[in-house]
Amino acid sequence: MINTEHFILLAGNPEKWDAEAVERAGNGEELVRIQEDQHSRGRRSARLKPRNMGWCIETASSIDPSPFIEYEGERAEFFATRTEAVVVGKAWAEEDPDNREFYAYKGYFEEYEEDGTRTEDDHD
Repeated sequence: MINTEHFILLAGNPEKWDAEAVERAGNGEELVRIQEDQHSRGRRSARLKPRNMGWCIETASSIDPSPFIEYEGERAEFFATRTEAVVVGKAWAEEDPDNREFYAYKGYFEEYEEDGTRTEDDHD
């Protein structure tokens, strides 16, 4: 479930998964068990991240064997611009929107330039 105060959903429809997780957690089930079960049934999450003068799309779960999503046979480990990464992340999520979600930390749109460098205000 995404903390909407700090994160923004860019693509996908995680509502059914989130509702299930809230209900199960409310019944005392451990979150890690819920996540493992949902992952085994097809839920996937990915997040936009700045990376060494560029951007990447990471899997949002340590359950996945690779730290990056794969899209069209390629690992989404480096993009020169945030826009390129967002386009690929959205396309990945929209291939199976009921089981995939793509999100980002809101600050990445304020604290980082398009090329992945931090804005001047953050160097003080």
